[in-house]
Amino acid sequence: MVRLKTRADHMEDIAELLVMAQARLNRIIRDEIAAGLASPEIVEKYTPEISHVPETNTLRIFIEACPPKASVGPKTKAYKEVRSLYYMLIQDALKKGFDSGVIPRSRRPLYAGPVVIFIRYHFSDRVNKDVDNFDAKPLIDVLRHSGIIQEDNYKYAKLILAGTNSTKTGTEVIISDEDTFFAKCWNFNTENLHR
Repeated sequence: MVRLKTRADHMEDIAELLVMAQARLNRIIRDEIAAGLASPEIVEKYTPEISHVPETNTLRIFIEACPPKASVGPKTKAYKEVRSLYYMLIQDALKKGFDSGVIPRSRRPLYAGPVVIFIRYHFSDRVNKDVDNFDAKPLIDVLRHSGIIQEDNYKYAKLILAGTNSTKTGTEVIISDEDTFFAKCWNFNTENLHR
């Protein structure tokens, strides 16, 4: 017996097609920028922001993209398309940082000890979103593969997720040594937790 698709099945199919279309559009824009064919406005909008503060060894990256949603399903074509694009955009941002000298080049990872990776998703559409529905794995993987962090296991990397309303949609990542993050960046005293 053949099962007819329900309205929910059709909505899922449409949602997956929309995700794939957005990923392909972003890939086309990325290719146009690389070929020098994009307008200055597009180049400015899609150029990643990257900065490094040597005194606190804190790295900040912002890209105009959010990772794939875990609910899309890691085996779907849409998820793989968005994951691949997101990985490339983070790689491009890190390459820009290395090429411009913002991120110091080294044979060792930039962060050799325990780190805090603070991920804040920016949303311009003012819709309430669950930040834990986004898959941070592609981001963490590219940080490890690019030599920014040494490991991504629980003993080494502490992950903090947040979201905010913003004028543009994207992902902001702040990476810092664990001690520095809690002492200077977070302005947080852990002794207060034990009282």
